[in-house]
Amino acid sequence: MGTGYNNKFSAAPSLAGYLFQCRYALYRSLQLVEKSTNSHVAIERYDDISFENANYAECLIQAKHSNTPKSLSDNSVDLWKTIRVWLHERAAGSATTDSTRYNLITNSEASDGSAMSMLRPYPSQRSETDAYVSLKKAAETSTNLEAKEGHSAFLKLTKEEAIDFLSKVEIFDRSSGLADVRYDIVGKLKIISEEHAEDIANELEGWWLNVLGEHLTTSNLAPIPLQQVLRKANDIGDQYKGGGLPVYAPEDLGAKAYSVDDEAFMFVRQMRVVEMPESSIQRGVQDFYRASAQRARWARESLLLDGEGAKFDTALCDSWGREGDALRATSSINTEEEKKLYGRMLCAWASRHTHPFRNVVEAWMTSGSYHALSDKKRISWHPEFITLLAKKDTIDDA
Repeated sequence: MGTGYNNKFSAAPSLAGYLFQCRYALYRSLQLVEKSTNSHVAIERYDDISFENANYAECLIQAKHSNTPKSLSDNSVDLWKTIRVWLHERAAGSATTDSTRYNLITNSEASDGSAMSMLRPYPSQRSETDAYVSLKKAAETSTNLEAKEGHSAFLKLTKEEAIDFLSKVEIFDRSSGLADVRYDIVGKLKIISEEHAEDIANELEGWWLNVLGEHLTTSNLAPIPLQQVLRKANDIGDQYKGGGLPVYAPEDLGAKAYSVDDEAFMFVRQMRVVEMPESSIQRGVQDFYRASAQRARWARESLLLDGEGAKFDTALCDSWGREGDALRATSSINTEEEKKLYGRMLCAWASRHTHPFRNVVEAWMTSGSYHALSDKKRISWHPEFITLLAKKDTIDDA
């Protein structure tokens, strides 16, 4: 069986096209927010991509991507499908005005002498009149059924209407492909951080796909403010300033929620021994997974300084010991119930305590790291947990 692009049933080209559309929308948003701070961007609302103000679409964009870029002629189906979409929106008048621009973005190339080559955004190459003549001829002579609706819509225009429409059309051929748009995004983000532009792009693109997921599943496809994109890029960039560590969302880290399998962990057994509430145990498991995954990612990305993690853990152990001393100084811990209460109070304190991991001051980081130390038996909640554990293991082995 064939695989990849040679397989006629493969969805890879279509998927690449959708990813290109999403990635290009992010790049163009970063580009346009500098000029039009009050604009919004939408996907699949009036077009593949549309940039809008409060009243109308400022720019409709058709994004066409090919894994094997080709030469585009006046008979290209993609061109006529695009013209059909634009003329439909133009006729509807609910989203477009005389100032609306129509852009076709493609990594393919317009063939020499074609109408598309005459509609590039360069004054020396443009000729709407010649483009009209070329398109009219193609529409009248082509027998391609896939392009028929586009042909019909164009031929219904008078010459003046058609030329006026084409004056608002810009063809950006030989555009960056899916991979290259990524470099374009990184380039735009270098103004935030030259050194960490790649890292910012990684996080921003992950956030962007989540935002688009929500955007595409809402009933009204509410457009996304460009300022929101800029703010997020700056927020991510701020994490890297002064050597700061980035903080990732739980879903980006693959952090898990509590499951019954977690009962095998030593840190869960520690909480069970002092009879922590079920909600505290489940939150503790979530903190453990998130903190462990976050620290592992920092280590993989070589963001941690030598011994930084070990120093953080040592500081936590010191704070744990001091809090334990304070509880012993004010409470009796002679009976088993008193020892369990001491353990609950100490564990509850650890879940609220925050100790900075460089620039990161988050309760889940401190709590989750305490549970990791508990799992390694470097700390305990019950003052005699190690003795109790040894007794239980002896009974279990008997």
